[in-house]
Amino acid sequence: MEMVAMEQQLKKNFKKKLFNLLAYKNVIGAAMKTMPSRINLAARGINCETDFGKHINDLSRRIFGEPQRTTESKNLKIVRIMSEEPLEQQSFKAIDYYPNQPMFHYLTKMLRFHGVYFDEHIVWREVQNRLKLARGKMLYPPIGQGKRALLRGEKK
Repeated sequence: MEMVAMEQQLKKNFKKKLFNLLAYKNVIGAAMKTMPSRINLAARGINCETDFGKHINDLSRRIFGEPQRTTESKNLKIVRIMSEEPLEQQSFKAIDYYPNQPMFHYLTKMLRFHGVYFDEHIVWREVQNRLKLARGKMLYPPIGQGKRALLRGEKK
């Protein structure tokens, strides 16, 4: 809050100095009795919709790093999105947790071994392996002795 107040105070002081400087430039060579009226006219014209007022407003916005043109309401969403922190750096949206899969695999195996955890798919695979062995097939043939290797041997 203090920084915002300080920035606003700096802007006010800058605008006053700029107005006085412009008024002084306009007054050089003019009679002294007309000087106060010219200062008032210069200060009054800055906030008006004249070319001079627009130019001074653009100049002050450029100096303070503000957008020179007023942003339309349909573009405010874009301004808000672009001014936010990237999603990767936002702590509540960042994905910085990956489950320890080997540990979970070992844990489920141990729970299954003790009878606490039941996985139907593993049971189904074991039944299929037993049926395969009963038919006289190999579960996992050694490298170079599988179907593909036998087919290659026949072609030669």
